Amino acid sequence: MITNENEFYINEEDLSKDGTLFLPANDLNSIQLWYEDNDYLVNTLGIYSKSIDEEGDTLLTPIHDFPICIYKVLEKNAKGENDNEESFTASDTKQFVMVKYKIAGVQKIDEVAYSRYKTSIMPTNESLNMSSNGGRYDPTHLSNGWTAPTLRKNKTQITALLQRMLDRCTLRAAYDKTGWQYDSVENKLCHITPSHNYYLGKKGYAYVSKAGSREKYISAQIKLILNSPLYALLKCGTISGFTRGLFNVETVSHAMVMYGQAGLGKTTLMQAAMSFFGPYSMRSRGSNVPNAIDGTSTLAGTEFLMSARNNAVVGFNEFDAMVRELTIDKALLFLSGGGRIVKNQSADGGVNMHVWDSLFLATANDQPSKIYPGHSKNEAFSSRLMEMNIDDPVICRPENGKNGFDINEIESVLFENYGHGYDMLMEYLTEEKIKSLNTTFHKTLSEFKANKDIIKSIGKNNIRLLHLFTYMSIGALIMKDLFSEEASTQATQALNLYIKSLSKPDNIRNPKTKAIEVIKQLKHSIVMYPRAFVWDTYAYDRNNHEDLTEREIKEYQRKQAKSFTIDSAQKIGIIKQDRPFENQYDFEGELLLNVNTKNTSVITIGTNSIPVNEIISAIKELDLCFEEKNGIYTKKIITKKTSKKERAYFDNIPSDVLRIKLKPLMDLEIDEDDYSDSENNETINKEIDEISKVAKRENTNKGNKNKEVADIFSDMLSVLDKGKGSDLLNVVDMSKAKRITKEEFSVIFPEAK
Repeated sequence: MITNENEFYINEEDLSKDGTLFLPANDLNSIQLWYEDNDYLVNTLGIYSKSIDEEGDTLLTPIHDFPICIYKVLEKNAKGENDNEESFTASDTKQFVMVKYKIAGVQKIDEVAYSRYKTSIMPTNESLNMSSNGGRYDPTHLSNGWTAPTLRKNKTQITALLQRMLDRCTLRAAYDKTGWQYDSVENKLCHITPSHNYYLGKKGYAYVSKAGSREKYISAQIKLILNSPLYALLKCGTISGFTRGLFNVETVSHAMVMYGQAGLGKTTLMQAAMSFFGPYSMRSRGSNVPNAIDGTSTLAGTEFLMSARNNAVVGFNEFDAMVRELTIDKALLFLSGGGRIVKNQSADGGVNMHVWDSLFLATANDQPSKIYPGHSKNEAFSSRLMEMNIDDPVICRPENGKNGFDINEIESVLFENYGHGYDMLMEYLTEEKIKSLNTTFHKTLSEFKANKDIIKSIGKNNIRLLHLFTYMSIGALIMKDLFSEEASTQATQALNLYIKSLSKPDNIRNPKTKAIEVIKQLKHSIVMYPRAFVWDTYAYDRNNHEDLTEREIKEYQRKQAKSFTIDSAQKIGIIKQDRPFENQYDFEGELLLNVNTKNTSVITIGTNSIPVNEIISAIKELDLCFEEKNGIYTKKIITKKTSKKERAYFDNIPSDVLRIKLKPLMDLEIDEDDYSDSENNETINKEIDEISKVAKRENTNKGNKNKEVADIFSDMLSVLDKGKGSDLLNVVDMSKAKRITKEEFSVIFPEAK
């Protein structure tokens, strides 16, 4: 009779890439006993019948050279040892078995011949099948290489033997769902992945794997965490993704999204974070497990992957590309935990419902929350997003070269050493620790809900974001034991910085101020490089004089427009000014921006480069598109087919161009009411004080030989004196202040002295 002690298990570390176990062929010392009773014996050499000779010795008669053995019965919701087994029938749930068997062929490794063995999980009735059906519907063991006997009597014997094994082997709980599941046999919670021995779903969705040294993996991760608040956030988010399902809280998925222009390391950081449970990338040693999906993935395929990674983390490149292809309802489906009913393609028919509670770790070029502007469900969509600008100067990405930090060295280490974090976390999550974390989770969530400043920042209806913050707090807490106390502190501080930033009206995080900054950058580029554009009507003439008549001003500006147009070399766009300029930033009309002449996502004007996606986001945010339909901007709305004359300006290259409303700068400024509640924010006041200190220091000919620059800082002080500190904070980048002309500053702040 089979017992737990002599059950045969295949150690994953002994398996080859295709899941095969190798044992030296015909080596008596390597023989493994699989099954034995009074009538039969099965070992790794074959299947034998037993008999007793006249002298009482056991005789073994070969039945088949390809051993096969059922060694465990798997039942969904299987009963434990203390349950009434008589009340349990196979009809309650679908029954599966774990089978081990020898497969055909011998493989030579270093001139040594090895026999090959496999294990499979299959439906019970399939395991008793000795017949092939042409390959397509073959039982798993036949399709994997097990050879059935040719003689009918041997088939009958083996079928009877397998039924005997089935009757005598151990009953074991199994799972058709991933994530945290209660094991009714061992009476504890288990985290189930497609790699788990008792998972009944598709093994092809496996994502947990490891390689190399745990110590090297930990060292590389600590260096990344301490060097980058942004990465610290990603890491505590990743860790916490595997705690979903442990706490009694609303089931809702979230997305942590790094957005911004390409080439700044978004994918690198995502892959480094996901090396917690699998390969750093497809190039990692011995890896054949995809570590991320992208925006081109199908809806059905993504749903299968998400359900396979329940209570875990899913990497997603170009998240914004997927969102654009979906309606907002379907995008919400992903971040609500699924639930779409799909037809089951298996032979038994029926339907499946894929559900999950997981974390998207995503990259995007554009800010996802800006893809559905004005839509009634956009708030619900945005409430599930934690968006982080890759170019944020505070919650910053890793700084290569800082204190000897080398990102290339880190990448090299993680190529070879990955996946250890998952095992570390599972070792950490004992029953007692789970209970403690559950208490901490709900205490932290209550504290977040009671924090008026946080609620004011995110909005009363954005409670789901508090769930994500709470999960991340748990991740930061766990980080102390998995990595280091210093790493945990960095993660906690980074999370606090991010939460505070949500109420901070700066150019990075506030959509409107960011949009204004982009448009100002665009206008500044036009002013600095006017010959890069075609001027259809008027262009500002620097020689304008106050004593000129209105008619003379028009004449001068028309001449200037012709002059710029004749000299135009880049031909980046056409400027159609409705009236003469009062100053060089006094735009009013439209700009036709030619983005088709560039095979890039960046528009370069002189020495200035502006991402096209940022321009598009800005004109949407500031309502600088000429048409709008139900609050949704389409390509047709934000672009314009060029006329014959306009195409001539662009050498007949573009078919359509971005059509942007041009308004005076002051028309774009934020109303005082927008930030009246934030004026007393302690952090903001500190930053305003810092600006004041810098301005006072620079406001001297002694401290700054350039008198014009000194005058600018003097004007800044006058703006501060008038109580316009927040305005100055939002508009003036101190790192660029010395490059702003006095004329430019006076246009932005006419109230300056």
